[in-house]
Amino acid sequence: MEVYYSPLQEVNQELIHKRLDFLLRKIGFGEIGCAGKKVALLRNDLHSDYEAYETVVAYMKARIESEGGTVVYVDEPSHHSREVIIPDGESVKVAYIDERIATSDVVISVNHIKANEYSGFSGAVNNTGWYSASLEGRRELVALTGTEHHKAVAEYAAAATRNRQRFHVGVAMDVVADYVNQDKLKEAGATNKIVGNLGIVVSYDMVAMDEALGDIITQATPVDHGVLSTVEKRTWDYFKDISPNSEWQAILLRADRMGLGTRSYALVKDEELIFYGEKI
Repeated sequence: MEVYYSPLQEVNQELIHKRLDFLLRKIGFGEIGCAGKKVALLRNDLHSDYEAYETVVAYMKARIESEGGTVVYVDEPSHHSREVIIPDGESVKVAYIDERIATSDVVISVNHIKANEYSGFSGAVNNTGWYSASLEGRRELVALTGTEHHKAVAEYAAAATRNRQRFHVGVAMDVVADYVNQDKLKEAGATNKIVGNLGIVVSYDMVAMDEALGDIITQATPVDHGVLSTVEKRTWDYFKDISPNSEWQAILLRADRMGLGTRSYALVKDEELIFYGEKI
C-alpha cells in the first residue's frame, strides 16, 4: 500500500500548507468527496503547543470544510456511545464507540507521532482505536494489559472505521516521549526528544502508514542528549527502548489480520518510489 511522504525539518506554516496540499493532491484526497458528509477528525494531542501538529490539524479542518464537509473534532472522550459488535473480536466482542464516530460518514485521524506509555508508539492504529472509544470504552481498554490491551486497541479501530471512508495523516515532527520522568531527564541533562523533525506522511491505510513511520523514525539518528540517552538498553526499536513493556508492533499485527490494512508498504516521495518495506 502506498504511503506518501514529504520530508520536512522546518516548522513553517506556509511550507507545511504547501507540502500537505501536494501530498493530498497526489494521493487523491478529493476522491473521498467530503461534500455533505459528517467527518470525524481525530486528534491525539489536544493539550500541546506543538506548532507543526496544530498547523496540520487546522489545515485538514479547513480543507474538509472547503470541500463541503462538516467537521466534528474527536479528542476528549464522550459519555455518549454506541455498542458496535466485532464479529472477529478476540479481546473485545462489543466496542463502546464514541457516538460522534458512530454517526460519522468519514473518519480522518491526524496523528502526532510520539512515544506512548501504553502502546509504545502513538500512530494511526493506536490513536484511531483509543480516540474512537467513548469514556466507557476507554475504561475497558485501560483495564486490559499487555498483548490483550494492544489487540483491543486494534479491535476498537476496526469497530470505528469498518464500513466508513477513512484517511490518515502522520506528523513526524516534535517526536517526543512526553510522559517520561522529567526529574530523571533534568538530572541527566536530557530532553524528551527522540529524533529531529522528519516530515509528514499521508495514506488511506493506517497499518501501512504506521509501519512506514516506525521505519522512518527508527532509521533516523537520535538527537544528542535526548530521551534515548537515558535508557539502559539501546536497540533498533526506539519505542520499545523507551517503553520496555510495550509491544507496539502487536497492534499492527492484529490490525493487519483484521483487514484494516497491510504491513507491507511502498513509501512515495516527490512522485518517486524510494523505499519498500515488508515485515513478516
